[in-house]
Amino acid sequence: MKKSLLAAALAVFAAGSVSAATVYDKDGTSLGIGGRVQSVWYSVHTGENSDNDNTVKSTARFSLEGRTQLSSFATGFSFAEWDLSGGESDGEVGSREMYVGVDFGDFGIVTVGRTYDAVKSVVETTDIFEDWGCVGQVGCDDWRSGTIRYNWSGYGFDAAISYGAAVDEATVAGTKVWGDDGFEDADMNINNSFSAMAGYTSPDVLFGPIAVKAGYAYIKAQNGKDGKSALFADPDTGYALYYRNMKEFSAALSWGTADAGFYTALMFDQRRFSLDPNVSGFGGEHHYTVKGVEYVVSYALDCGLSAALGYEFSETSIDGGAISVLGEDVAAEAITRKIPLYINYSANENFNVWAEAQFDAGSDDGVDDESLYSVGARYTF
Repeated sequence: MKKSLLAAALAVFAAGSVSAATVYDKDGTSLGIGGRVQSVWYSVHTGENSDNDNTVKSTARFSLEGRTQLSSFATGFSFAEWDLSGGESDGEVGSREMYVGVDFGDFGIVTVGRTYDAVKSVVETTDIFEDWGCVGQVGCDDWRSGTIRYNWSGYGFDAAISYGAAVDEATVAGTKVWGDDGFEDADMNINNSFSAMAGYTSPDVLFGPIAVKAGYAYIKAQNGKDGKSALFADPDTGYALYYRNMKEFSAALSWGTADAGFYTALMFDQRRFSLDPNVSGFGGEHHYTVKGVEYVVSYALDCGLSAALGYEFSETSIDGGAISVLGEDVAAEAITRKIPLYINYSANENFNVWAEAQFDAGSDDGVDDESLYSVGARYTF
């Protein structure tokens, strides 16, 4: 993409949304506010309400950001963002990112707080849809507290490393727990984590730059008696299979710029979870893997109209075949294949409307194969 990773990060620090308003700016110190309000109509089967009927869901997002000049070569900054859901039974407020940091200009940026790890900038290469994307991006929404990240950019190259401190009940997409209805999404108790990424963006080639990125992440789970996270645990027999660690590899290739003209991108993401049994009878170490591939192609006109089409693939597999969980064999493999379609019109930088659909493309039995639709409008301030 035309913007380097560092430039994109600076844009976030300078403005929490596309048209964030600066409410104070004096003597090298500024404060800005940003956010958005949107309403989206969802078709049946989307899970947006308990009855799976047609529904309209309204949400809002609000952010604050500040910058202050520390010296001739360093600027301090902060950013905080919240999601707000509306409705008769909602009204919840959830934090997204909250961090402080220092921008050292040509020497990079240090960020500390609740934010993404270094791999995020790799998997987001294909994240151009509203609701029906990210099937193959395993960790697209993994922001966690206790993250220290360093970003550097120059001469077309981007690089980042991050370290994560211990966090209880942290979001690690792909983490599952065995429940009444089979495997369900779960959190993980983290001991520590590490990630790194590197990329290069070329000058324009025909209709835009060519960018290549790769990233790696490692998460060590807590292993104390009260801090362990389990794939499943049987209270009657005491059998349990605990998380040991998670290793992630991701890579992406793109050509063009997503918001101007022709754009195409390909992304691969894989997370491999290592599991240890607490009793004999399960054998040695087990693994299960969640991997995905996404391909997107889009075109944006100068008038504000854009369209995107994609293919999304996700596979969850257990090494060595099925594992017997409480007397029931768990399927060794599950594959999801989806095709998202997206049309958006931006009247200006503050207001846009869109229509989106997702179609099944041959997912395995047991995977939701319903066609999904949504129509939305958003005001960004």
